Parts: sequence; structure tokens; C-alpha cells
Amino acid sequence: MSVSTKAELADTLTKRGSGDLCEVTAESLAIVGGRMFISGGSFSFQDGDTLAREPSLYSVNLNQTFPGNATLAEGVYEAIHMPGGVPYNVDFAPLFSDNTTLYFYNPADTSSETIWTYNVSTESWKDIPVASASANPAAPSTGGWTSNAVAGKSFYLGTPDSALARRDLVSRDIASPGLQMLDTSVIPAKWTLDTAGAPLLSAAEMVYVRSGGAGVLIAFGGVDPNDHSEFSSNTLGTYRDMSQIFVYDIASGTWFNVTATGDVPVGRINMCAGVSAAPDDSSFQITIYGGYNLRFGNPANDMYVLSVPSFQWINVTPQDADPYGRWEHSCAVWNDAQMIVLGGLMKESTGNGAIVNANGCNASHPPLAIIDTTQFTFQTQFNPQRSYSVPQAVYNVIGGDYRGLSSMKGPKAGFNNSQLTAIFSKTVPREQQPTSFPLVPTATASNTSNADASALPSGSSGGLSTPAIAGIAAGGAAVLILLIAVIVTCLVKRRRRRVAAQGHDVTGHFEKAELPSSTWSDMAEPRLTQQVRQANFYHEADSNDRVFNEADEGIVRVAELNATEPQEAEGRELSTEEAQAFLEKRESRREAREERPKIFNGF
Repeated sequence: MSVSTKAELADTLTKRGSGDLCEVTAESLAIVGGRMFISGGSFSFQDGDTLAREPSLYSVNLNQTFPGNATLAEGVYEAIHMPGGVPYNVDFAPLFSDNTTLYFYNPADTSSETIWTYNVSTESWKDIPVASASANPAAPSTGGWTSNAVAGKSFYLGTPDSALARRDLVSRDIASPGLQMLDTSVIPAKWTLDTAGAPLLSAAEMVYVRSGGAGVLIAFGGVDPNDHSEFSSNTLGTYRDMSQIFVYDIASGTWFNVTATGDVPVGRINMCAGVSAAPDDSSFQITIYGGYNLRFGNPANDMYVLSVPSFQWINVTPQDADPYGRWEHSCAVWNDAQMIVLGGLMKESTGNGAIVNANGCNASHPPLAIIDTTQFTFQTQFNPQRSYSVPQAVYNVIGGDYRGLSSMKGPKAGFNNSQLTAIFSKTVPREQQPTSFPLVPTATASNTSNADASALPSGSSGGLSTPAIAGIAAGGAAVLILLIAVIVTCLVKRRRRRVAAQGHDVTGHFEKAELPSSTWSDMAEPRLTQQVRQANFYHEADSNDRVFNEADEGIVRVAELNATEPQEAEGRELSTEEAQAFLEKRESRREAREERPKIFNGF
């Protein structure tokens, strides 16, 4: 297992690419910790390489603004050098992720029993072991991939390389290699393979949606290598009809076919897609942009939404759409509200024009575009604070309004399987994902990363997925609760000993019935003395923001006594003004506490 930190790589960090990033194709994107990461494909820089493979991981801080419809300025992106062995010279390579870590997978390398990782929180590289690597099929490629970062599970579905290499697709049917699943929530990480009912995906899209008990995968587009009816050449597969939607229920491990309706787009390959959720989770919008269809000989410049669970396609192409379409690009969605489109080859969407960036940078056709997924407009600037609401173009079709409230719980004709009805009747709850991590000082990273790595069990990725983080948080919470309980117990015993020593009630309750006016002169002074002591004790505790609900009753009662029958007593006594102010303060704090969870429920 290899470990490298940012500090250790600093001496070898040499930017082959320098200046603005002005073109990238066939790359992969992932967002972790409020940063968008770019890996694989071919890069062109204004002052550096052109259409070159770069042994670097590039990142963009999404907590800052930056220009849209532009190049990625050198001050906007950061280049992070990759250690030897990380697969960077691969097109469309899956870039899996969980809440803290990136996983670099090369589908063609099925013999490897390890996978390279980059922990974003610690800024460190590590080559970790993966169990059951033998379950991987033989060299699947050009498939669709996605991650459920919260659960620490990633998915890849492709087509065997050997099948694509054959010149005659008619010779025999091509079997699906199956759905590959990488579970990084366990140590060591583990591969599993599910071949039951899995379709063939080639140059298609696959996304994760929070529907069902554990989420679903939704795949569409690309070509079907087993269907050669569209073209005269047997070396070409037929474009899949975009109404054909593959749905995989993760909880049951079952594939389903759903027929989408509405403004069904023309079949295409090498598009990009991203998901936005309605504020109330009543619908999910899968936005696609671009792609290529050989039949027309031009890339697409259009934009569509597949709304789920209605499975309605909606044409949302903006009026100011770039006349130049693109393909072999990538997308990433930030906070549901903005889809970042990066790179790709560009060509006029009509006519017989040439590819305008085939030879590198073209200032008139920058690689970056920002799409507002509420308005479906291209933005001149990325705004990290932009929020999402259901677009009018969508709720006009599926019902509801900008908040959600969709009235369509399935396709217009209903689902063809009752299991689908049950699956899409529920959603996986939202979980907040980290949008930033504390800065790691360079020297500290160098000194601590190796120590941390040696302390981890063999196979640890160094990146904790949500289940692991949840376990640590639960353990920490348990220790904190135990500590609080001990402190409270000590305080209670101390109070009771103090009261018992003077022969008074130790319950902390001071009922008015105990203080009849006929006996006030006999008992008020000694009892009030003790109450004043208790009041001052808890008054001091309250100033430290301690919450004792039952004790509060005693405090308020003492204040009431002083406000109505001020008495001389041994020790410090609350004055009438203090008692009145104290009552008002306690009432104010009591009202405030009713608006937040109670810490204690009394003694």
C-alpha cells in the first residue's frame, strides 16, 4: 500500500499545463467537500500543453464565485500532482466518491486488487486494497457510472471491450458484464458484481436518485451493441430510444424497464447529466445537455429534463443556447441549483462545420458553462449561494409549484410493475454533505499523514464514509452524555446534602401550600434562608447557561417569595428588584428553551 501527502509531493509538483485551462475532453468530474475535481481525459492550456494527458488532479473551490462562459483561470483551479500509478491517461474513467475521498478506477485494469484514493479532508493519496477484485468482469468500458457519496457506494455499468473491438457485431449477442459496485463504507473496500438483468450501457448516462429504500440508479441513452438495425454497417450499434429508461432498485437488487413520455429527445451518446431534487423531494429532475448522434453528423446543443417519478421528458432548451453543440464533456451539479458544464468537443449543431477546438484552445469557444437549473439559462458567473426551486417548465407538466408538491406519482399510464409503485412512493432522507474541510498545514500534513496511515487498519482508505462518521459521532455523543450525567449527579447530590444538613425538604419543590400565612412568621426565615442559598447556587449555574428544568421551579418560587414577602435572612438575599428582574429573565429563557430541544428533563 502506498501513501503520499501533498507536502511530500510538493517538490515534484511541475505543471506541465500552465495558464488558463482552455480545453478538456473525455474527463470525469466529482464534487467532494465543496470542491469540484477534474481527472482523466485530455487537457489544453493557454501557456502549456495541448491535448495532453496530465498526471494531475485539478480542483475548483465551489465556495467562491468565478466567471461562467469562460476558461478556467489559473487562479480558479488548483493542480494537485498525482503519484505514480494513479490512472490519469484514461478517457471517461469513473471518478467515484464518498463524503471525504475520491476513488480512481480504470475499468480496463481488472487484475489490480487495489485502488488509488485521494482524501480531500487530509489532502493525501493512498493506494488501498479492495476485496473481491476477482468479481470484476473482463475490461468493461464506455459505460455509465455514479456514486451515492453519503452511503459510500459507487456503481459502474459498461460494455465488454472485447465486444467493441470486434468488427462484426452481428456474429453473436454480447452479454452484459453486469453492474459493478464498490462499497467504500467498509474496511477493506469491497467489489461486488450483479449480473442479473443488467443491461448493456455504451456511451450512456447513469445517475443516482434518492428514491426507494436505498436509492435507485437511472440509466438511459447511448447505443445498443446488440442492435445493428439503424446503420448499414454491422460495426455500428443502434442509438437507444431515449424513452427507454433502465431503473435499478439498490435495496432489492432488481432492474426494471420504464417507458418515458413527453418531449422525448433524439438518441445520443456522450451527453452529460445531473440531478436536482425538489425542495420537498416530491420529484427529481435529471437535466441532460449536449451529446452526439452520428445519423445527423452534428452534436446537440439542446437541454432536456427527465422528471422522476413521472418519467416525463421536458424540452427546456434556453433561447440563448450556444449554437455550437458539444459532446465528450462532463457535468456536475452544485446544491441542486447550478449545473457546471466543462469541456467537450464543439461544433455547430447544424450544417457541415468543423470541430472548432479540435487542435486545442479556441478563445471564442471556452470550455466552461454554468446552467441555472431553476431558470434553464446560461449564467455569466457561478454563484455558490444560488438556491433551487422546481422550474415552472417542469411543474407546468407534473403539477405542484416551485416548492414541489408534484401531483404525478408515476408515469401518466401508471407503472407497469407494482414494485415500482412501492419504490417511488418513498425517498431516501437528505443528509448534509460537507462543503469544506479545515485547511491542512503543509508541514502538519507531511508529519501526520504517514503516522495516521500506519495507525489505520490494513486496507483503510483514510477517507471516512457517512456510516463510519456516524459511528464516531454516536460514540462521541455517548461519551458527552455520560460526562454530563456525571456532572449533574454530582451537583444534585451536593445540593441535597446541603439541604439535608439543615433538616429541610430535599425534593427541590416549594409549594405555596407549605407556606400558609398563619405560620409564616414561624417558618419563613429559616426556610427562606435555605431557598435563597439554593436560588443563588442555581442562579450562578444559570449564568453558565446550565439548564435544570425541575430546579427552575425552585428558583422561580424563591424569586416569587422575595418579590411578595421580602425577608431578612442569613446569607445573601435577592432584593425585590433583583427578584423581579430574575423572574423576567427566567421567563425569557424558558420561552427560548421551548424553541429548542431540552438538554435535561429534570432531576
